[in-house]
Amino acid sequence: MNFYDKHTLLSRLHAFIDLKATGTADACARRLQISRATFYRCLDDLRDFGAEIDYCTMTQLYYYREDFNFLS
Repeated sequence: MNFYDKHTLLSRLHAFIDLKATGTADACARRLQISRATFYRCLDDLRDFGAEIDYCTMTQLYYYREDFNFLS
């Protein structure tokens, strides 16, 4: 995956998290058309940029604990 593709993917994932529209890992991976493993790697990439990401088992979605701005 080249830099542009990775940036686009992270931007899309950021938008889903920011809107609280991820759903489960499997559901979000399907929407992004990536594997579950790649989804988790992308979460780690966002965390490397300083994002504090959690998962709520009741609502079954990923969310930011603190405001986070990913440069688009």
